[in-house]
Amino acid sequence: MSNTNELREQLLQEYRTIAENLNQLNGVVTDINSVDIPFLTNQLRDVEKRFSLVYTLFKSSVYSVLSGSENVAPESSTNTPSW
Repeated sequence: MSNTNELREQLLQEYRTIAENLNQLNGVVTDINSVDIPFLTNQLRDVEKRFSLVYTLFKSSVYSVLSGSENVAPESSTNTPSW
């Protein structure tokens, strides 16, 4: 019987240890959610704004290049015969 009681006490001690670890993990996750997530979200918004600006500038540059190539004579830009 004493062997069974010892096993029961060891099992209960392991459950206590797991409960304490889960409480610590819960505290860490709560801190991350309350502090780090809003900070990272704001940084991602800034990156998104900058990326949007870069995309717009890139798009306008491509449009400028393509519209500038339309002014080139048709003979030099294509292989099709001129009728």
